[in-house]
Amino acid sequence: MPAPALLELRLVRPEDEPFLTDLFTVIEQERLAWTDLKNGSLQTIISHELIGQQRHYRALNEDATHCLIIAQSKPAGRVVFWNNRDEIRLAELAVAPAFRGLGIGSAVVETLKAQARQTKRPVRLHVEKYHHRQPRRFYHQLGFRVIEDRDTHWFMEWDAERAGPGPIGAQLKIAS
Repeated sequence: MPAPALLELRLVRPEDEPFLTDLFTVIEQERLAWTDLKNGSLQTIISHELIGQQRHYRALNEDATHCLIIAQSKPAGRVVFWNNRDEIRLAELAVAPAFRGLGIGSAVVETLKAQARQTKRPVRLHVEKYHHRQPRRFYHQLGFRVIEDRDTHWFMEWDAERAGPGPIGAQLKIAS
């Protein structure tokens, strides 16, 4: 895992949009790789999904925290979460392919878990079932459990009270 000094969260800025669009495109291409869509059709679908996702996040909660993940002074991913009274809701965690396997995603999740432990709230999220099982394994390894199984998604939770006291490690701060 990169040293905490080399890893930071920063609030998204307008100049980050090209990176975030490219990241979304790569993630969606991976997710839709099983289809036999032609490149033009795939790009059209991805463009519509990006617009839909942005609208969805705005409609759900204006108070969402949208952060750029920076590793070794370079944009490495994105995290979107809400700090609600009853929970921390992780809406999105995406790490660019060049930065995967370095512990970046785990460091971000551990930061949210540390915040949840301090405030005695669970961290909740959901992951797609079909064609995308890797995220479920990732969150399971970090102590999340499935609390609800719906047609297309697993709803998962990490509960600070169930987890008990945990290690006190370096936490990522959010820079503006």
